[in-house]
Formats: sequence, structure tokens, C-alpha cells
Amino acid sequence: MNDWVAYKSIRNVLNREVWKAKKSYFADRLSNCKDPKEFWRTLKQGGVTCGKGNNNIPPDDDINELNKYFADMGQAKDIDENELEYFRTHRMDGIGEGMRFRMVTEEEVKNAMNGVKSRAVGTDQLSIDMIKTKEIFQLLN
Repeated sequence: MNDWVAYKSIRNVLNREVWKAKKSYFADRLSNCKDPKEFWRTLKQGGVTCGKGNNNIPPDDDINELNKYFADMGQAKDIDENELEYFRTHRMDGIGEGMRFRMVTEEEVKNAMNGVKSRAVGTDQLSIDMIKTKEIFQLLN
């Protein structure tokens, strides 16, 4: 076995062991977190999440194209009938009729918006405070 092959083999073994150790460490640390704040702090300390201002979307990705992709999902023309039948006939016990959408009132929307405590921003860089600004939120009041 030449040096390069030996090096790659040892490197791969070492990387596997490091990965296992990190997995074990985070499983232990995260399972002992007492609240969501401590959970996220642990993830941030480990470099698992990004700091503020970094939304993990590569700069060359068009956020509008991404939005369009998700908004257009589920069009009737895209349904695979065999797959649909599989999911109809293979439901978990206790699920009942599954998910159903219903109309919501303006009051329910206002209550939901007022109930948001997080200061986090989404990929659109809008926080709940920005959404609640008088120009937008007064439309619902």
C-alpha cells in the first residue's frame, strides 16, 4: 500500500471517529437542555447554526424563485396517482382523517401574530415587529 492510500485510510477512520464523538457530545448536551433558549445556545456554541444576518441561502439563489417553487407545489397536474393511493392506504393508526385546512378569521390571525414572542427573522429578513408596523398591521385592526 502506498503512502497516499494509507493516508486516506487513516484520515477516513479519524474523520469517522470525530463525527461519532461530536454526535455523542451533542446528543448528550442537547438532551440535557432545560429550555429552548439553552438548546439554541448549545447549537450556536457548537457552530451548528449561524449567527444573525446569515440566513443560509446561497447568494446566487433567487429567493423569489424558491418561493415560487414552494407556492406552486401540489398542482393537480403533478400528482402521481400511484403514490397518492399508497399514502391513502398506508396511514398511521390514530391519525384519523388527516390534515384539513379551514378558513380562519381576522381575529385568529391577529391573536396568532400577537402571540409570537420570537425576535427571529425569516429569509425575507422580516421580524414580527416589522410585520406589525402600523402600515401592515392596521389593515387587520
